[in-house]
Amino acid sequence: MLSLFAANVRCALLHEAMTRNGWMIRISSEGLVEEKDGKKYFNRDNFLREIKSYIKEYRQLVLGSKERKDAFIRKMKCICDNS
Repeated sequence: MLSLFAANVRCALLHEAMTRNGWMIRISSEGLVEEKDGKKYFNRDNFLREIKSYIKEYRQLVLGSKERKDAFIRKMKCICDNS
């Protein structure tokens, strides 16, 4: 499901400003993805809630491990240096 989301929602929005293959972004679908009548409805509010939850969990992992913290700093430094 993740690769379908990446191809039909993420990449499609970034490169074409629209979704592909029957994917629709809604606020009214149940769960994160709901399939109905041949279309896939992606719930933007539930997605945002899941992303925020993941970021909180990831923060705890980074703060709890020197190796993860060093890797995070290295990645952020690379992003900042290249922008």
